[in-house]
Amino acid sequence: MLGHRNSYTGLKYSEDPAVAIVEINNENALNVGFRAPSPFYEHELTEMYNKWLAGHKTSAEIAALRNLSGVTGDHALVPLLGGFRNPGATAPP
Repeated sequence: MLGHRNSYTGLKYSEDPAVAIVEINNENALNVGFRAPSPFYEHELTEMYNKWLAGHKTSAEIAALRNLSGVTGDHALVPLLGGFRNPGATAPP
């Protein structure tokens, strides 16, 4: 898409200073109300999210996320979607 040339300026979208942002997914936030189109994609996104967590969060932070999500087990995946299932849990500071 960014390789497309504007027929008026002759510039690729990726080279055009007038293009500030390209939104390829309209009004669909992953963290608010998102539902994957299929169980396959929900699983793929959850695995990607957990790989990101492993590289950017401490074990204690990941454990707190598991607790907030109502997930048990030290190696269980933290769900990307679905909100908090553990009503007694509180968010970490």
